[in-house]
Amino acid sequence: MRRTRKIKILILSTLCVCILLMSVGFALMATTLNILGTARMNPADWYIYFDNLSEVKLKGGAQVNSNPTITNGTTLGNYDVDVTRPGDSITYTFDIVNDGDDDAYLSSLVKNNNPTCSGGSDSDNEYVCNNLTYTLKYTDTNTEVALNDKLDEHTKRNVTLKLEYNRSVTTPITSIVSISGLNITLVYTQVESDVNPEVPVVNKTVTLVDGDNSDTRTISSNSVKFEDLSITGKSNISCNNGAIPTYKDNTLKVSNVTGNTTCTTYSTLQSAISNLDTSTGIVMIANETPTYSITIPSGKTVTLDINGKSIEATYDKATNMITNIGTLTINDSVGTGLLKSNYTVIISYRSSNTTINSGSFESINANTIRNYDSATVVINNGNFTRTGSGDVIASINNANLTINNGNFTSASQSTILAQNNNANVTINNGTFYNSDGQSIYTGGSSTMTINGGTFYTGGTLSTIAHSSTGNLTINGITAYKTAESTSGAVISNNSSGNIYINDTKDKVYIANLSTAYTNIYSPKTVYNASSGNIYIRGKVADTCNSTLNSNKKGICIYGTTRTILNETSATGIIDINGAHIVSSNFIGINAYSGNVYVKESKIIGNNAIVNSAGNGNIYLCNNYIAMGYGLGPNFICR
Repeated sequence: MRRTRKIKILILSTLCVCILLMSVGFALMATTLNILGTARMNPADWYIYFDNLSEVKLKGGAQVNSNPTITNGTTLGNYDVDVTRPGDSITYTFDIVNDGDDDAYLSSLVKNNNPTCSGGSDSDNEYVCNNLTYTLKYTDTNTEVALNDKLDEHTKRNVTLKLEYNRSVTTPITSIVSISGLNITLVYTQVESDVNPEVPVVNKTVTLVDGDNSDTRTISSNSVKFEDLSITGKSNISCNNGAIPTYKDNTLKVSNVTGNTTCTTYSTLQSAISNLDTSTGIVMIANETPTYSITIPSGKTVTLDINGKSIEATYDKATNMITNIGTLTINDSVGTGLLKSNYTVIISYRSSNTTINSGSFESINANTIRNYDSATVVINNGNFTRTGSGDVIASINNANLTINNGNFTSASQSTILAQNNNANVTINNGTFYNSDGQSIYTGGSSTMTINGGTFYTGGTLSTIAHSSTGNLTINGITAYKTAESTSGAVISNNSSGNIYINDTKDKVYIANLSTAYTNIYSPKTVYNASSGNIYIRGKVADTCNSTLNSNKKGICIYGTTRTILNETSATGIIDINGAHIVSSNFIGINAYSGNVYVKESKIIGNNAIVNSAGNGNIYLCNNYIAMGYGLGPNFICR
């Protein structure tokens, strides 16, 4: 007898937006956002709901009138915010949770991409609707929530809802515009014997091969469970034909079944890898201490679930734990899994693809993750640690690295290294700490883009050291350091490549918080020592001080002594247009060589706001300047 399908409907509604004209010429967007979810009551084994609503994240001039709340797990509401100018945005995150015993998929997604603008003049209505962006994305991957997305049993996905008014808008409107029709309706349907979002419903066999536990099931869905198993002496279960196994409470669940499938138990991970199908799913069911190197061959696709287990290798020589030449995805469905090695944990090369969604990874004497030779690595989350000397993540020689989130910790050298021959790195979020080295180092001709994240060091080197002929672009960041350094800074440019700092993705907080220095010239915040240039563009931060993330928006650059410095070796320029610059004890802006241009900014220094020495020149234009001396003949608008 067929079981009744269970359906959960989550409705995000109703969004009403008003855009007004401000006296200063900016457009004012008054927004009331209500997210209302309704759900059909079902037995306890089918439960999908909203949870863990974050604080509202506001960009630009946006202000909160009332904070959002979750009621009964199914209703998000009581949210009211004002947005005051182009480029302002409203962002918050929340979880969509499946606490039931059955997988679900997004069977219906109704999102109106063409909202209705009314109440104003025809031209204002059209202008506003053409410049409004409204998105719902998964937070870890920054990809749109899409039809047929799967939500496994007892899991959750964090999503980000963002409303943004185009920052490039220049034409003020002359009337109040109301915006409606921005509702989003999510319908989740149970994956059961009569539901299959991916393949037609046909009879398929799934066979488990493990001695007395061996069994064959014929199913008409894309998943099956083998319960009450008693598997001993085996470390993993491997399923062929692209099927994905999970193992919990002596139950093997096989999902993503698209054809006849065989799942086999193996005593070692190497044995499973030696018997790979074209596409194989592997779940760990016991801890393992490998004495060999594991290789994913070219043309093979492997999905490995660490499943809360540990794989710890103590090689007596330079041996990589996992070498990927194919396609590898790593998950940790439990959250306590660990891959640990005294050498490299994962090395990815020869145009291979590696995706890490969760888990902990630790190395001692080599990079934790090494990516090179045109390979691609995507890290969506996880914990990455190197306890010995060296870099945690290294991306080298035309390799591509994307980090969407995670925690990265090192005790020396660099937490993230981009080096040689056009290596490309994009960081969207995460926490990056180095107790005695650099959080970021770029070298060779590598390029890097940072859209957010927290970067800090406790040692004497720079938090972010750019030594590449390529460019470093920062669109939002929190970066700081606490220790005195005679050579390092928070952000330093040491080559011919340029650094671009702006607040287009997030606020910018850059601070040298060192207070125990023995030489007042030592601590530096933004530092140029070469032929490359540093360009800083954005809004002046509302506040800027030693309190971490003291600014809610804009650009804050804080230092205890010399905050902005063009060193004697610098032939490049520092060009600032829109920043809040503070030195608590000494010089806000210092040019020993080259030119420094500062426009439309706020500059505060305890003993001297600006100082020009040697062959350096400082040009100021339309700034707010307070508390200091040292203004010389070179300070003119250009």
